[in-house]
Amino acid sequence: MDLDEIVEVVAKGIPAVDHFTQLIRVNRGTQESLLPGVKTLTEKQFVADLVKWWSEDEQAQLFDIYNFETERKYSHTKRAKCDLVLSSDGSGLDFPEWAIEFKHISLAGNNGKANGYAVQKVLSPYLNDRSLIHDIERLKYDPPGKKLAVIGYCFDYSFASCDEALRLHPNHPDVIENLRKLCKSVDPRKGIFSAADLVEFADEIFQKRGLVSTPVIRKFGNAWKHPAGGNGLVFGWQVL
Repeated sequence: MDLDEIVEVVAKGIPAVDHFTQLIRVNRGTQESLLPGVKTLTEKQFVADLVKWWSEDEQAQLFDIYNFETERKYSHTKRAKCDLVLSSDGSGLDFPEWAIEFKHISLAGNNGKANGYAVQKVLSPYLNDRSLIHDIERLKYDPPGKKLAVIGYCFDYSFASCDEALRLHPNHPDVIENLRKLCKSVDPRKGIFSAADLVEFADEIFQKRGLVSTPVIRKFGNAWKHPAGGNGLVFGWQVL
């Protein structure tokens, strides 16, 4: 199984997980329940639901998988766990075919306002930020599988997506108005706010450092359980 197929599964899985997930997160600071959907799931919660769908759904089973494990402990990195290991080549899970770290890049928060940590979550050099580049470095240093990858997913926004969100979520106009203001601040004409530019920028840095292969990018759509959900991108790099 190659990375293209895995990223394709994730792109198909996001709207499916968004539809069936019953998990609702609570804000640790305010104890307020967040609105449901993939938008507000932690990476751990999302991967667990993705594997459940991948194991059981007829559409997902078009992609052969024989073994998976979530939260696999690293051998030499204390308290660190790899989000997902899997094998489709019959090799089992002692040293699996793939080890994958996932990263949700959020351009907007639960309330639709700007999330100022998106770039930090991809490129921060500081360990406490738990960035994508640190996932890459940890996989290289302590590989839990034969092939290694990082996969990110991110919801994109525009004035058009805000219009669709308001049609689907008329009870949350405040969230959508925040999104519209955010889009306007990024692109006053069309309001397009996409992770594509960030992926391109990150890829230049990763490639220059010789860390990864060419990125695999897929679009997903129809993940509308949350008013700040909808459509977006899945992007993955194989770690060299």
